[in-house]
Amino acid sequence: MIEVLLAVSLLHKIVAAEAQQNGVRLQYVCRELQENWEAGNKDASLRTKMYEVILLEGVRYRKLISRNGEPLSSDERRLVDDDMLRTSVLRQAVSDKPAGEPLATLEKTHNLTMASANQLIATPRTTGRSYRLTYDPTSFAILEYVREDGDMRLTIEYRNEPDSPHLMRRMEVLFTAGIPRVQQSIFSDYRRAQ
Repeated sequence: MIEVLLAVSLLHKIVAAEAQQNGVRLQYVCRELQENWEAGNKDASLRTKMYEVILLEGVRYRKLISRNGEPLSSDERRLVDDDMLRTSVLRQAVSDKPAGEPLATLEKTHNLTMASANQLIATPRTTGRSYRLTYDPTSFAILEYVREDGDMRLTIEYRNEPDSPHLMRRMEVLFTAGIPRVQQSIFSDYRRAQ
């Protein structure tokens, strides 16, 4: 029982740290290189996209800027600009911001255990996603977030540099249904939003 109470208390600290980090993260924009390939066949099946991750109406927006190492054609740029305009109009019309990951509700729906001094595991009580949160033991900010849901695993790694926010470094999604495939994003060139 004490371990459960400790795990719940730890989850509360992680949720509070993430709320603070998310506020800071919204102050930054970056570049994202997204790579997609069939698992076990990266060389033959690699496709890439480069995005400029910007803020649009206070929410992150991924603006496509190149595909497979080539700049977009004028028609593709026009489509991206049209999508950006539509997204902006929709975001202005909706006052609610998108909901984040429901980490705060895990204590009600999952069994929580401390796997190590800096890792919390949440397994669903019935069905659903399982989580593994590796966190900084001092700040409680998440360093690695893993979510598994049937035929998909999402892993997000955060930068952990002194006197710096914990910004995303790498995100990987492994799809195992059908032909197993991988989608990986590397985030770089962080700078404060203007």
